[in-house]
Amino acid sequence: MGSNLKRNIKPNVLSDVLLSEYLLKKEENERFVLDPCWNSSESFYDFVIMYKIAIIIIALLNNEQEDTGFSQVRLEFEKAVFTDGNIQKLYFYNDVKSAMDKLGELIDPKNKDLNNLCDQNKRIPWTMACLRDVGVLGDNQAIQHSRFSVIGMGWAMAWLRESGIIETNPAILNQFAIMWIDNYTTVNNILKDFSPIIQT
Repeated sequence: MGSNLKRNIKPNVLSDVLLSEYLLKKEENERFVLDPCWNSSESFYDFVIMYKIAIIIIALLNNEQEDTGFSQVRLEFEKAVFTDGNIQKLYFYNDVKSAMDKLGELIDPKNKDLNNLCDQNKRIPWTMACLRDVGVLGDNQAIQHSRFSVIGMGWAMAWLRESGIIETNPAILNQFAIMWIDNYTTVNNILKDFSPIIQT
């Protein structure tokens, strides 16, 4: 898609759309509940929103590399979620930064090509720790086969464990991980349709 097909938009308007249509829409967040039992976790929706904030910030940072106008969108978005009364606590900012790192383990396509234990421990430590905790991997064992699937399932299991949910069904775990990858890809691709109007 050529830049002449991109739609001009004010940074604050794009930030508001990301907030209202992606982040805060109840039905959009509810579709992450793949099993009715998950509703018993009070932390689940908080985790969904936190990781969606992380997705948006990662996608904005990536788009900033091609169009500096996205830095203003990101600043508007960060102001809205961290300081405008929605969420005011510093720990939440640190939690979102941690969520960005953890999402990187899942969405970075290079991670599925890591074939030795040292690289896997360095690049996907959160996922590897979970896979060890549940006995999928031994202490000094690397992921050898089906890396994409194993990383996805381990990542999803770690995410759900942190939100208070124990899930061991490989099909559900795989589906959950793919949902997060798809969400990142969708947000990133939607942003490419816009050209933020740089405001001075």
